[in-house]
Amino acid sequence: MVRLTWLIAGLLIVAWSPIALAAQPMVRPAVDLIIQQDGEILTVKAKQVPHRQILEGLASQLNFELVVAGPLEERRSVDIEARPWEEALKRALAPASWAFVYRSSSGEPQLVKVFVFPDKEGGTPAPNPGARPTRSPAPTPSSPPPLNTATSVAPAPPSGGLGTDVNLNELLQADDEETRALALIGLATMGGEQAITALTQALQDKAPWIRETAVEGLAELGGEQAMRGLEQALGDDNADVRRAAQEALNRLRQESH
Repeated sequence: MVRLTWLIAGLLIVAWSPIALAAQPMVRPAVDLIIQQDGEILTVKAKQVPHRQILEGLASQLNFELVVAGPLEERRSVDIEARPWEEALKRALAPASWAFVYRSSSGEPQLVKVFVFPDKEGGTPAPNPGARPTRSPAPTPSSPPPLNTATSVAPAPPSGGLGTDVNLNELLQADDEETRALALIGLATMGGEQAITALTQALQDKAPWIRETAVEGLAELGGEQAMRGLEQALGDDNADVRRAAQEALNRLRQESH
Protein backbone atom coordinates (compact mmCIF):
# COMPACT_ATOMS: atom_id res chain seq x y z
CA MET A 1 0.00 0.00 0.00
CA VAL A 2 1.37 3.37 -0.99
CA ARG A 3 1.73 5.66 1.99
CA LEU A 4 1.79 9.43 1.97
CA THR A 5 3.78 9.35 5.17
CA TRP A 6 7.35 8.13 5.43
CA LEU A 7 8.76 6.86 8.68
CA ILE A 8 12.52 7.31 8.72
CA ALA A 9 14.05 5.75 11.82
CA GLY A 10 17.64 6.11 12.86
CA LEU A 11 17.51 2.65 14.41
CA LEU A 12 15.91 0.92 11.45
CA ILE A 13 16.03 2.89 8.19
CA VAL A 14 18.16 5.76 6.96
CA ALA A 15 16.86 7.50 3.87
CA TRP A 16 17.47 10.86 2.24
CA SER A 17 14.92 12.79 0.24
CA PRO A 18 15.98 16.06 -1.47
CA ILE A 19 13.75 18.97 -0.62
CA ALA A 20 13.96 22.34 -2.31
CA LEU A 21 14.96 24.95 0.24
CA ALA A 22 15.49 28.68 -0.07
CA ALA A 23 18.28 30.71 1.49
CA GLN A 24 17.48 31.89 4.99
CA PRO A 25 19.02 34.40 7.35
CA MET A 26 21.19 33.34 10.22
CA VAL A 27 19.52 32.43 13.49
CA ARG A 28 21.49 33.71 16.49
CA PRO A 29 19.58 32.53 19.56
CA ALA A 30 22.58 32.82 21.84
CA VAL A 31 26.19 33.90 21.68
CA ASP A 32 27.35 30.29 21.75
CA LEU A 33 24.86 28.88 19.20
CA ILE A 34 24.71 29.84 15.52
CA ILE A 35 22.47 28.19 12.93
CA GLN A 36 22.67 29.35 9.32
CA GLN A 37 20.81 27.95 6.32
CA ASP A 38 21.59 28.63 2.67
CA GLY A 39 19.30 26.63 0.41
CA GLU A 40 19.86 22.95 1.20
CA ILE A 41 23.09 23.75 3.07
CA LEU A 42 23.17 24.12 6.84
CA THR A 43 25.83 25.37 9.23
CA VAL A 44 25.57 24.70 12.97
CA LYS A 45 28.11 25.97 15.49
CA ALA A 46 27.72 25.56 19.24
CA LYS A 47 30.08 25.90 22.18
CA GLN A 48 29.04 24.08 25.34
CA VAL A 49 25.33 24.51 24.66
CA PRO A 50 22.72 22.10 26.11
CA HIS A 51 21.93 19.45 23.51
CA ARG A 52 18.21 20.16 23.84
CA GLN A 53 18.75 23.84 23.02
CA ILE A 54 20.69 22.96 19.87
CA LEU A 55 17.90 20.68 18.67
CA GLU A 56 15.21 23.21 19.51
CA GLY A 57 17.09 25.75 17.42
CA LEU A 58 17.20 23.33 14.50
CA ALA A 59 13.49 22.55 14.93
CA SER A 60 12.72 26.25 14.68
CA GLN A 61 15.00 26.77 11.68
CA LEU A 62 13.78 23.72 9.72
CA ASN A 63 10.16 24.00 10.84
CA PHE A 64 9.54 20.56 12.34
CA GLU A 65 8.04 19.42 15.63
CA LEU A 66 10.62 18.10 18.09
CA VAL A 67 9.65 15.36 20.59
CA VAL A 68 12.32 14.44 23.16
CA ALA A 69 11.76 11.28 25.21
CA GLY A 70 13.91 11.93 28.25
CA PRO A 71 16.64 14.20 29.63
CA LEU A 72 18.87 15.86 27.06
CA GLU A 73 20.64 18.57 29.03
CA GLU A 74 24.31 17.65 28.61
CA ARG A 75 26.32 20.45 27.05
CA ARG A 76 27.81 19.89 23.62
CA SER A 77 30.14 21.65 21.24
CA VAL A 78 29.26 21.27 17.57
CA ASP A 79 31.08 22.49 14.47
CA ILE A 80 29.13 21.52 11.35
CA GLU A 81 30.19 23.68 8.43
CA ALA A 82 28.14 23.94 5.21
CA ARG A 83 26.68 20.42 5.03
CA PRO A 84 23.41 19.21 3.44
CA TRP A 85 20.67 20.02 5.93
CA GLU A 86 19.65 16.42 6.63
CA GLU A 87 23.25 15.28 7.17
CA ALA A 88 23.84 18.25 9.48
CA LEU A 89 20.68 17.46 11.44
CA LYS A 90 21.68 13.82 11.93
CA ARG A 91 25.16 14.85 13.10
CA ALA A 92 23.64 17.31 15.56
CA LEU A 93 21.32 14.59 16.90
CA ALA A 94 24.18 12.20 17.73
CA PRO A 95 24.72 10.36 20.02
CA ALA A 96 20.97 10.14 20.64
CA SER A 97 18.79 7.77 18.65
CA TRP A 98 16.23 9.44 16.44
CA ALA A 99 13.35 8.94 14.03
CA PHE A 100 12.10 11.22 11.25
CA VAL A 101 8.52 11.52 10.02
CA TYR A 102 7.92 12.89 6.52
CA ARG A 103 4.59 13.79 4.98
CA SER A 104 3.74 14.53 1.38
CA SER A 105 3.24 18.19 0.52
CA SER A 106 2.44 19.03 -3.11
CA GLY A 107 4.10 15.81 -4.18
CA GLU A 108 7.27 16.49 -2.17
CA PRO A 109 8.19 14.83 1.15
CA GLN A 110 8.39 17.32 4.00
CA LEU A 111 9.98 16.70 7.39
CA VAL A 112 7.27 17.35 9.97
CA LYS A 113 8.40 15.63 13.16
CA VAL A 114 11.59 14.35 14.80
CA PHE A 115 11.55 11.98 17.78
CA VAL A 116 14.71 11.90 19.91
CA PHE A 117 15.60 9.11 22.34
CA PRO A 118 18.65 10.01 24.48
CA ASP A 119 21.51 7.53 24.32
CA LYS A 120 21.28 5.15 27.27
CA GLU A 121 25.01 4.41 26.99
CA GLY A 122 26.13 8.01 26.79
CA GLY A 123 26.44 10.74 29.36
CA THR A 124 22.69 11.10 29.69
CA PRO A 125 20.95 8.42 31.75
CA ALA A 126 18.33 6.47 29.83
CA PRO A 127 14.75 7.34 30.76
CA ASN A 128 12.33 4.59 31.64
CA PRO A 129 9.35 3.91 29.38
CA GLY A 130 7.09 5.96 31.62
CA ALA A 131 9.28 9.04 31.31
CA ARG A 132 7.40 12.02 29.96
CA PRO A 133 8.82 13.32 26.67
CA THR A 134 8.57 17.04 26.03
CA ARG A 135 7.42 18.55 22.77
CA SER A 136 8.66 21.71 21.12
CA PRO A 137 5.99 22.70 18.61
CA ALA A 138 6.89 23.49 15.04
CA PRO A 139 6.43 27.18 14.17
CA THR A 140 3.04 28.13 12.76
CA PRO A 141 3.57 30.89 10.16
CA SER A 142 0.71 32.97 8.78
CA SER A 143 1.16 31.46 5.29
CA PRO A 144 2.14 27.89 4.35
CA PRO A 145 5.97 27.89 4.30
CA PRO A 146 8.50 25.50 2.78
CA LEU A 147 10.62 23.49 5.20
CA ASN A 148 13.07 26.35 5.70
CA THR A 149 11.13 28.89 7.78
CA ALA A 150 13.41 30.60 10.28
CA THR A 151 12.04 31.55 13.69
CA SER A 152 13.27 32.12 17.21
CA VAL A 153 14.76 29.24 19.18
CA ALA A 154 12.83 27.26 21.78
CA PRO A 155 9.38 28.81 21.39
CA ALA A 156 7.28 28.65 24.52
CA PRO A 157 4.81 25.75 24.30
CA PRO A 158 1.24 27.01 23.95
CA SER A 159 -1.07 26.18 26.80
CA GLY A 160 -3.02 23.03 26.00
CA GLY A 161 -1.37 22.70 22.59
CA LEU A 162 1.55 20.72 21.23
CA GLY A 163 3.69 21.81 24.15
CA THR A 164 1.93 19.41 26.49
CA ASP A 165 3.85 16.42 27.79
CA VAL A 166 3.01 12.87 26.80
CA ASN A 167 4.53 9.56 27.85
CA LEU A 168 5.45 6.70 25.55
CA ASN A 169 2.46 4.65 26.70
CA GLU A 170 0.21 7.48 25.56
CA LEU A 171 2.00 7.60 22.21
CA LEU A 172 1.23 3.89 21.78
CA GLN A 173 -2.46 4.84 21.84
CA ALA A 174 -2.09 7.53 19.16
CA ASP A 175 -4.46 7.44 16.21
CA ASP A 176 -1.73 7.64 13.56
CA GLU A 177 0.32 4.51 13.01
CA GLU A 178 3.64 6.31 12.58
CA THR A 179 3.51 7.75 16.09
CA ARG A 180 2.75 4.32 17.54
CA ALA A 181 5.68 2.84 15.62
CA LEU A 182 8.03 5.56 16.87
CA ALA A 183 6.93 4.92 20.45
CA LEU A 184 7.86 1.25 19.96
CA ILE A 185 11.26 2.26 18.61
CA GLY A 186 11.80 4.46 21.66
CA LEU A 187 10.87 1.61 23.99
CA ALA A 188 13.27 -0.75 22.22
CA THR A 189 15.99 1.88 22.54
CA MET A 190 15.48 2.29 26.27
CA GLY A 191 15.00 -1.39 27.13
CA GLY A 192 13.93 -2.86 30.46
CA GLU A 193 11.05 -5.07 31.58
CA GLN A 194 8.46 -2.33 31.14
CA ALA A 195 9.57 -1.87 27.54
CA ILE A 196 9.25 -5.60 26.83
CA THR A 197 5.78 -5.61 28.38
CA ALA A 198 4.67 -2.69 26.22
CA LEU A 199 6.18 -4.23 23.07
CA THR A 200 4.40 -7.50 23.80
CA GLN A 201 1.11 -5.67 24.22
CA ALA A 202 1.71 -3.95 20.88
CA LEU A 203 1.56 -7.38 19.23
CA GLN A 204 -2.23 -6.84 19.44
CA ASP A 205 -2.11 -3.63 17.38
CA LYS A 206 -4.61 -3.55 14.53
CA ALA A 207 -1.93 -2.65 11.94
CA PRO A 208 0.25 -5.59 10.82
CA TRP A 209 3.32 -3.43 10.20
CA ILE A 210 3.06 -2.04 13.74
CA ARG A 211 2.96 -5.60 15.08
CA GLU A 212 6.02 -6.39 12.96
CA THR A 213 7.77 -3.34 14.43
CA ALA A 214 6.97 -4.70 17.92
CA VAL A 215 8.50 -8.04 16.88
CA GLU A 216 11.67 -6.25 15.75
CA GLY A 217 11.81 -4.40 19.07
CA LEU A 218 11.50 -7.62 21.06
CA ALA A 219 14.18 -9.22 18.89
CA GLU A 220 16.47 -6.26 19.61
CA LEU A 221 16.02 -6.56 23.38
CA GLY A 222 16.20 -10.37 23.59
CA GLY A 223 15.93 -12.39 26.79
CA GLU A 224 13.39 -14.95 27.97
CA GLN A 225 10.54 -12.48 28.40
CA ALA A 226 11.04 -11.10 24.89
CA MET A 227 11.21 -14.61 23.46
CA ARG A 228 7.86 -15.45 25.04
CA GLY A 229 6.38 -12.45 23.24
CA LEU A 230 7.94 -13.60 19.97
CA GLU A 231 6.47 -17.06 20.45
CA GLN A 232 3.09 -15.41 20.87
CA ALA A 233 3.61 -13.60 17.54
CA LEU A 234 4.01 -16.98 15.78
CA GLY A 235 0.23 -17.23 15.93
CA ASP A 236 -0.36 -13.85 14.22
CA ASP A 237 -2.79 -13.89 11.29
CA ASN A 238 -0.31 -11.94 9.14
CA ALA A 239 2.38 -13.95 7.32
CA ASP A 240 4.99 -11.16 7.51
CA VAL A 241 4.60 -10.88 11.29
CA ARG A 242 4.86 -14.64 11.70
CA ARG A 243 7.95 -14.80 9.49
CA ALA A 244 9.65 -11.94 11.37
CA ALA A 245 8.91 -13.62 14.71
CA GLN A 246 10.27 -16.97 13.54
CA GLU A 247 13.45 -15.41 12.18
CA ALA A 248 13.95 -13.47 15.41
CA LEU A 249 13.46 -16.58 17.53
CA ASN A 250 15.89 -18.57 15.39
CA ARG A 251 18.53 -15.89 15.78
CA LEU A 252 18.05 -15.47 19.53
CA ARG A 253 18.16 -19.22 20.11
CA GLN A 254 21.39 -19.49 18.15
CA GLU A 255 22.92 -16.65 20.13
CA SER A 256 21.96 -18.32 23.42
CA HIS A 257 23.93 -21.48 22.57
